[in-house]
Amino acid sequence: EKSTKRIIQMRHPYVDWRRRNSYVLNVEAKGKLVWFFSHSLPSLEVSFDSKMVLEQLNNFKGKYREVAVCLHMHDINKGLHEFFMNHGVKVVTAGNTSSPKFVDRLYDILSQHEFVCSNKFGSELFYAHELGCTYFTFNTKVKYNGFQESANDIKRNAILDEIERLWA
Repeated sequence: EKSTKRIIQMRHPYVDWRRRNSYVLNVEAKGKLVWFFSHSLPSLEVSFDSKMVLEQLNNFKGKYREVAVCLHMHDINKGLHEFFMNHGVKVVTAGNTSSPKFVDRLYDILSQHEFVCSNKFGSELFYAHELGCTYFTFNTKVKYNGFQESANDIKRNAILDEIERLWA
């Protein structure tokens, strides 16, 4: 049955902010990659195969002029940045999501990288694509600890997995 509800399409406010403040892909971004690593939440821990992550980073270092990992504030607070820094990986962050500088920091990071990737896509996909970055996902699995999956979560995750498969 066809719905009679009207759909109103609008841009995300971040996109308007980017355009109003003239953020564009920097010419120095050529050949640079930033990996938006799957992030935790205060009550949700992320675990991963560190050997596999380091192998993927080494593969990236052979293909891109510069490689950085972007971490969410919760992962910085939990010390994940130390793992990457101890292995010689450049770490960047947009900081606290409640900060008035967050959107500027996010676009500073995106605009400095021609390539953006993640092992579990999130909102960065849309901001990166709209800015003109090349985006891709790849299969470096993470496990979320402290999360009880409902039947709806399982269905949603199956759909997200299929979307990721198509983007990879």
